[in-house]
Amino acid sequence: MHKFKVGDKVIVDNINQNEQRYIDLIGKIYTIKSLTNSWGKLSYAVEESVTCWYESELEFADSLVEVKIGDILTSPTWNLLYVEFILNDIIYTTHDKQRDYSLSIWLRKTLINRGYSIKQKEEETIIVSGKKYKKSDVDSRLAELKEIK
Repeated sequence: MHKFKVGDKVIVDNINQNEQRYIDLIGKIYTIKSLTNSWGKLSYAVEESVTCWYESELEFADSLVEVKIGDILTSPTWNLLYVEFILNDIIYTTHDKQRDYSLSIWLRKTLINRGYSIKQKEEETIIVSGKKYKKSDVDSRLAELKEIK
């Protein structure tokens, strides 16, 4: 049984001592494209690179691996958190949109254990003649129209 399957999001967790030239790839997110045979061992090909990885070098990418300043974190049982600052695996948050409350400091693993994930941004909408449309759709259609001068 293989640990990963096609489509899984993974990160490079460690690198064989003989492969130090790949050290800058640790922590990057990859998507499993296929299973392959590399030097007689099972390895995983990824979509974002020509490098294949052994199972021992990969870990599942956690739900907060791509978190960035300005993101909103959501949990089924906890309050919304607004990401203000990130330092390695420490995430500084506030509990208020206006960001006038004091900062809370979290370990990334604690937030993951509490079920937090990045809230998907709602697409911007626009109302035209009383009907609601996606702003991106309106913008693309407007771009197709000829301007009247």
